[in-house]
Amino acid sequence: MDILTQLAIIFLFGLGGKALEYALGAGFPASVIGLILMLIALRVKVVKTEHIDRTADFLSANMGFFFLPSAVAVMGEYSTVAPVLVPVVVIMVVTLLVTFAVTYAVAALTQKLMKGRN
Repeated sequence: MDILTQLAIIFLFGLGGKALEYALGAGFPASVIGLILMLIALRVKVVKTEHIDRTADFLSANMGFFFLPSAVAVMGEYSTVAPVLVPVVVIMVVTLLVTFAVTYAVAALTQKLMKGRN
């Protein structure tokens, strides 16, 4: 399947998520709703991974590029962000360390359980 068709499929799920968010009036992000719709479509095999694989791989590999505009916007609003910068950085460091610790613990537990099965 060509890349434009794959991109259209991905965007349609994003649009569907936006439509559901609007229709339900939910405080749930449209992007998450779109991802849930995509997951459901993949699980029931309405959409196959081959239908979106090349474009999804490209988008995943270049994800950092898509965060540049928001990073530049935050830097442009430094005077607004400056008063809370230290608490935000402390929260980021603490959550990073907690995430690393939990990920390590889950990986270690998974390996232990997998060895127990064999």
